[in-house]
Amino acid sequence: MLPADVARRPSARAARFATALDMVADRLMLDTTGRRSLRLHDSGIFLLPRANVVARLIDATNENRERAGLAVQVTDWLCRQGFPAIEPVHDMPYEASGVVMTFWRHLPQPPDQAPPPVLARALGSLLRELHALPAPPFQLPTLDPFARLRAAIEMDTQRSETVLSHADHAFLVDRIADLRQAYAGLEFPRGHGLIHNDAHIGNLLASAERPYGYVLADWESARLGPREVDLVLEGIRVRRRGMGRLAGVT
Repeated sequence: MLPADVARRPSARAARFATALDMVADRLMLDTTGRRSLRLHDSGIFLLPRANVVARLIDATNENRERAGLAVQVTDWLCRQGFPAIEPVHDMPYEASGVVMTFWRHLPQPPDQAPPPVLARALGSLLRELHALPAPPFQLPTLDPFARLRAAIEMDTQRSETVLSHADHAFLVDRIADLRQAYAGLEFPRGHGLIHNDAHIGNLLASAERPYGYVLADWESARLGPREVDLVLEGIRVRRRGMGRLAGVT
């Protein structure tokens, strides 16, 4: 059995998120009647059925504030370009009680998900269209593929009891240095531009009225970087499933 303090954490987080959501929803005059949680981990996703809105909540760290603001800014611009992205309801994140949140148009999903080849084809078509867009009229963070790993290693060194041994820490630091050098020498024929940076079929939401039947969600990691990066996550899965090329892209 889990210790009592551990067992209470999810419910405590849910209550804290719900309280913060109620505060902001009241400010924005969003009806929270029938509110329900769709997902709760480090972040929380809540459906407000009366408002036809989905709220995404996470602890208000500096990094999470930046990621939330970026997601809203990028998707607002993409929607105005006619690109099938999830639609933000408000043009900025909101914050209450140490929680930052964004609001998105709810898209009811079918009970059964389409087969992976269908989803992969839709994702490929969306990425092809995304990569053909002009540069956005605002500054994007430049992709650093090792940033979060370096941050995790640095965080570990600040713990009173580290998870990594000295040998493991040294190995990872040296390995990152080698990979950074190798990455700097790569050529990217598709060029650089706006990339989703977390493109996989799990980030597709069905939307029958859109050209490919789906919209692309979860833009918190969007960057300026090599377009080939958007093929990596799903490309690995496609190869494992023996489906050959990522349909719609290659």
